[in-house]
Amino acid sequence: MTNRREFVRYAAGAALGLLAGDRAVARAFTAVQTPAARREIVIGGRRIRTVDIHAHCVVPEVTDIIRGTPLAATMKDALGSRARALNPERLRAMDQQGIDIQALSINAFWYALPREQARDLVTLQNERMAQWCTAHPDRFVALASVALQHPDLAAQQLDEAVRNSTCAGRHRRER
Repeated sequence: MTNRREFVRYAAGAALGLLAGDRAVARAFTAVQTPAARREIVIGGRRIRTVDIHAHCVVPEVTDIIRGTPLAATMKDALGSRARALNPERLRAMDQQGIDIQALSINAFWYALPREQARDLVTLQNERMAQWCTAHPDRFVALASVALQHPDLAAQQLDEAVRNSTCAGRHRRER
């Protein structure tokens, strides 16, 4: 049970079963009311696709890149976050919340990094998001990260993300 509405349904089914004196009625009512694995959002009798356009994620492997920098201590907890990680738990949470698609992005915490570290970090993040999108093409799209503190590098990274991203390419073909 995830909310009061479901609780009331289950309680009503149990009460109906007790009043009718037949436990089979209560079991049948409960079985019918069991929610599907993936919550569906319906408006006006029609199922709608729900898109989370602001879904932050983390790539824990970036800890290797920022090790020894002032950023390492600051980002330790955030990079270890299971809630923001790209893992099966994220898919289960999306299903429970009725979210069909998430647009992934990463908080820009790397703006203090020197050029080479920023390049490596952004490359790793974009690759991991693209891999996740490839593995789950019906559930995720990704917004590329760029190192804005180095404008020429940021332009290259954005160009590369648009040209080579599995997610971006898939959406161009669908149009």
